[in-house]
Amino acid sequence: MTKFFKSNKYACVSAGIAALIMIITLFVLRLGVADNGYLTARLVSMGLYDAEGASGTGFYSMLFGIGDKTISFMPSALVYNIFKAVFPVDSVIPALLPAMIYMIFAVCGVYMIVKALTCDIKWNNILLCVFVVLIVAETGYVTFFNTPYECGAAISYFIPMMGALLMAIRYEKIRYAVIFGIFGVLFAGTMPQSGAASVIIALYSVYLALKSKVKPNKAVFALVGILIFASSMFGLSNMTNADKYNSVFYGVASSENPAYSAVLSDLKIIGKDNLAGVAYFEAEAQEFISSPEFNGVMRNVNPFNVTLMYVKNPDFMRQSLKSACNNCVFIKTEYLGNYPVSSGKASQVSGFFSLYSYVKKVLVPGSIIALAVMFVGMIFFSLDYKKKYALSAQTKNACVLCVFLTFAAIISLVIPVLYFGKAQLGFNLIIYNLIFDSLVIAAVVGGTRLLAVRRNILKEKFGVNQ
Repeated sequence: MTKFFKSNKYACVSAGIAALIMIITLFVLRLGVADNGYLTARLVSMGLYDAEGASGTGFYSMLFGIGDKTISFMPSALVYNIFKAVFPVDSVIPALLPAMIYMIFAVCGVYMIVKALTCDIKWNNILLCVFVVLIVAETGYVTFFNTPYECGAAISYFIPMMGALLMAIRYEKIRYAVIFGIFGVLFAGTMPQSGAASVIIALYSVYLALKSKVKPNKAVFALVGILIFASSMFGLSNMTNADKYNSVFYGVASSENPAYSAVLSDLKIIGKDNLAGVAYFEAEAQEFISSPEFNGVMRNVNPFNVTLMYVKNPDFMRQSLKSACNNCVFIKTEYLGNYPVSSGKASQVSGFFSLYSYVKKVLVPGSIIALAVMFVGMIFFSLDYKKKYALSAQTKNACVLCVFLTFAAIISLVIPVLYFGKAQLGFNLIIYNLIFDSLVIAAVVGGTRLLAVRRNILKEKFGVNQ
């Protein structure tokens, strides 16, 4: 055990600290995320119900009852399906049980990420550990583990998926590629945002298959790429009636678009101009969403047609993307409380272990131009590092991964606008934030290693250390 710890000390320490913070967040402070108006419908689709009546109170429920034994095939319901299979109907499931499984997934992911990225530069490893813990254990992410939102599942799948992928790149062992594939398939099918990002991840898996010199690895990465792509199509197809409504009346045909009547006409939605800009939770919208005529009226609403409507209205598309950029710097959804009904505390957001989200909100600019500069800079830096400083195939593959993740981040920034309009925009950018924060870790690791490399070059040429 001592030998194992010494050889993996950075990974062990990071995983241990992250686990401690998550335990405090989930089990001691009992922090979660309040119902945003969607959670009740989400519970019904999973055959569950809120056993504490927290909906609309600004608190979150720690207890969920089993309404029926129907099994949901959505990857986001996997953990809850396990408990539904074990307990009888009308049993009450504490939110802490699924949270424990999500936490284990995340902690294992932290261990793999740090182990895969450690090197022989001590201060680089310390920075790596600090940033991984600050980001992965951030309250804005971890609180989702205590609620049945798709976000909790997506986060808990993404972290070990990235960890296993990095381990597969570094050590070229099939078992890590298989783990990457399992969590990659789960992540891809969880929600539309993860599905869109996973198309890029699937392409990267195919890239690894083409680059690998080990035949078994070629076959595994190719198969994983195909499976993740198939699962991403499943995730992208997950568009509920509420999503269709928001994508049109609270999105491309909202009252903020001067041409909303023309958009509705192009989508063959007749006689519903009065709904433009009406929020989905208002009585008028709810009546339409639940009406028998909804599917017929909205039959032409799909992501492809919505995208065409934005293309035909470039000024409004630019305005919508600007709104997404303004909201993308917030990991936490400030209007959703973090405390359970049983806490007796006022509905509010917890400030526990939120340093990273605060710094990000203050320092990262939320504008199209600023983000474009950062994304282009990331691509240029990754390709330049690959060309000039990457000596091994593993390092080159890691550089290419950063390029692919940059494109995944861009797609994840756009998808919420297409699927949900301006409804819960900050909340729906959670996948973008996950990928962006992964690039932050990559920039820290790559930047510090580049400084070390340049320092060695100067030392060899001129005999100086700076």
